[in-house]
Amino acid sequence: MNIGSTIKQIRKLKGIQQIELAESAKLSKSHLSLIENNKREPSISLMKSIADSLKVPLSIILLLADKDGITELNSTQIDQITAEILGLISNT
Repeated sequence: MNIGSTIKQIRKLKGIQQIELAESAKLSKSHLSLIENNKREPSISLMKSIADSLKVPLSIILLLADKDGITELNSTQIDQITAEILGLISNT
């Protein structure tokens, strides 16, 4: 599972600066940086705070972060679904 990279991808897609997200989620910029670079695992409550700040359901972040766990679809299908979800997210 790659939570940090997913958070970073969504943050950038929405045009939010790291400092803005950190302040909104009530954590330090350095802590957010560690999370986004997969050097720290956020708690569930912190992930929820980040998801709320990004205005994205936590379940979507978890789904995108765990693409390897989806075994019923092939990689092309997973990539297509991921692109569609990210497209929807960028419009919110």
